[in-house]
Amino acid sequence: MDRRSSWMIAICLSAIIPLVLGIILFILPPVYDTTYLGELKEKIQLVEQTPGKRMIFVGGSGLAFGIRSDLVKQAFPGYEVINLGMYGGLGTVVLLDLVEKEIRPGDIVLFCPEQSAQTLSDYFNPEAMWQAADGRFGLLLGLKADEQRAMFSEAVPFALAKWQMYAEEKNQSSLGIYQKQSFNRYGDIAYGLRERNIMTEGWDTHMPISFQATMLTTPFVDKVQDFAKVCDDEGARFYYGFAPMNALGISGQAESDIEAWR
Repeated sequence: MDRRSSWMIAICLSAIIPLVLGIILFILPPVYDTTYLGELKEKIQLVEQTPGKRMIFVGGSGLAFGIRSDLVKQAFPGYEVINLGMYGGLGTVVLLDLVEKEIRPGDIVLFCPEQSAQTLSDYFNPEAMWQAADGRFGLLLGLKADEQRAMFSEAVPFALAKWQMYAEEKNQSSLGIYQKQSFNRYGDIAYGLRERNIMTEGWDTHMPISFQATMLTTPFVDKVQDFAKVCDDEGARFYYGFAPMNALGISGQAESDIEAWR
């Protein structure tokens, strides 16, 4: 093969590969839309389309499982309630980024991440975000520049995984409560009665709850403050709060550490 032919092949591949990736990512039907992460599209749509004043709860699964939005609405009848609690493995501040442009005058935003090192940081999981956005990739336009760069680096692995599932004619699915159909119209997990805690120790021993101030990172604090300023500029109110938590998980925690967060 001569040098000219090699160059022609390289040029063709450089054009074809992005085209194929684009078709797989954006044109093939979604394969993650029935999963737990697939609910994110619906929650963002709620934020976009709900009229009037909204009370928007933002955080991880502690909010998804821990809030009765219908009761909140009864207590605050002037507001439509939206539970944007998702999944700590996705990241928490990315949810603020996704709703930033949708904040309106009169809104109340309550940011309630769990007390863990990962959720109190600017951690972001691009693989999880690709899955959450599958079928509505316009969501990615709401990401910050650093998040978009992370998404670009994960595009090829995600495209390959999506193509494999599409070729095998199956959707990614989850068992039990962790699936899209477990959410109600507010964004709460509503999966029938959960009468008992099935954890051996009564709490998740792999995820102790900590109030140590060292968990807070500067990037996290900066992003939260930036979002709070957006709310203020738009005539909305922003509050930092705490997700529902299991008291057993904070056993042994110094009282002085807890008091420092009050």
